[in-house]
Parts: sequence; structure tokens; C-alpha cells
Amino acid sequence: MLPDFVIIGAGKTGTTALARYLSVHPDIFIAPQKEVNYFSFRYFEGPSWYAASFDGATPGQRIGEASPQYTRDPSIPNCAPRMAETIPNAQLIYVLRNPIHRIRSHYQMLVERGREDRPFDRAVRENPVYMETSSYAHQLGLYLEYYERDSILLVSSERLRTDRAAEFGRVLEFLGVDPSRQPDDLDHEHNTSEHRTAPPSWYRVLRSMVRRTPVPRMLSSARKSKVNRHFGRAYRPGELDLTPETEAWIWSELADDLRQLRSIAGPDFDLWGRA
Repeated sequence: MLPDFVIIGAGKTGTTALARYLSVHPDIFIAPQKEVNYFSFRYFEGPSWYAASFDGATPGQRIGEASPQYTRDPSIPNCAPRMAETIPNAQLIYVLRNPIHRIRSHYQMLVERGREDRPFDRAVRENPVYMETSSYAHQLGLYLEYYERDSILLVSSERLRTDRAAEFGRVLEFLGVDPSRQPDDLDHEHNTSEHRTAPPSWYRVLRSMVRRTPVPRMLSSARKSKVNRHFGRAYRPGELDLTPETEAWIWSELADDLRQLRSIAGPDFDLWGRA
């Protein structure tokens, strides 16, 4: 079986929590793998491999998966046409979050994983991944070339936090399942990083020095990942150095995309007072 719906992103907007809540509904089956990433990194495996990701679904259930990497163009291209060819009638869910908050969370994640050493103000300007993932209209436009607008649901990350039952109910209605069947732990935050801060500058310098020693090469990939997660979360006394200049730069860079997003989202969707 192939999925009826896909949560296509965006990264660091609450897609993991949304998938977790959906997986509890008796009429929904979510792929057990956190991110299947078939259309991004595993397309070479073929449709049989993809279908096997949904083994365990029962007849009558709505089948879905969540892979935020599907909206990372141009770093990860061709997800939309691949998806349209494989599951042309699928429903798509795209979660939008205030770009400033999304980028900060994205930065924190990369720091924790040991994949970002630069101060925030430099990183956001030098690494295009932060801005491309926040260019929501651009990412949506790629899918709108193949899917009708009414087959794509835009979800507010902010409303998933402040009015979760109502926003989650919208998702259930979109998928055509009973919106009253909501999980008992709907008020529980899953996979949140809101209270994390980036390591201080002295820690980034220390980690850079350690990386130049033979120690990292002596560790397995699994141990490297574990060490990065441990230290990234252990040192959080500093604040992200988002300056007013960088915040203004982010909004300026996204201004055209936000204007396009308004035409896609409609007049009532909250775009953080920016469009």
C-alpha cells in the first residue's frame, strides 16, 4: 500500500508532534519510521520499498508519513515531481511557522548535532539551508505544479501550540476521519526545543579544537552523534545572538516569498503580520 497523505514539512515546525498525534487515531496509520525520506534520499529503492514502509496498516485506515526534507529545494530537488508520479492523488500537509522562530530552532538543531559552529548571525547569512526551508511559497509552488490547491492543507505551527485541539481537528477533517477522536495527551509537547539555547562561544571554540585532534576519527558514527547531542544540550547558558539587523535582513529576504504565500494561503491565514 502507498500513502494517502504526506506531511511534507516544513522542518522545525512541529511535524514530528503532528505525526505522533495522528498515529494515535484509530483510522490513521503513520509509517513507524520517523522520516521515510523516499522522495528525497531513498528514491532509488523503488516503489516496492516505499510501500513496505506502510506494512501494518489495516484496511480502511488512512495511510501517511512525515518527511520534512521534501520541502528543501534546491538543496534537495525533485521531490514534488517524484511524489506526483508515485502518489498523484495524495493529500499534502504543510506546517508553517514564524520564519524567525523556525530558523532559530533549525540552527539549534544543527548546533546540537555538531554540524554548525558559526554564530547565528553569520550562519543564517552563509548557509542557504535556513532561508530556503523558510521560503514557504517557493516550496509550495513546486507542489502546486502537480497538485490542486484543495489537496494541500496549510497548518499553523503557532495554532498547534496555542489552540491545538482546534488546529488538529482541522487536520483530521481534511483527512476525512472523525475529528472528535483526539489523543489523551494532546496537551503534551513532543520533540520541542523551545527552551534550548546555543552553546556559548567558548564552547564552540573548544569543540573546534577537539575536532582538529585524532579523537573524532577514533569514534564510530553512532558515538559521534551521541556525543554531539549530549554536549549540544548540556551547554545552553548563552542566548542566540540574533541582532535586530539580522532579523530585519531575514524578513527583507523573505518579503517577496511572503507576498506570494499570501495569495496561496488566503486572506485569513496568519502570516505573522508580515503579509
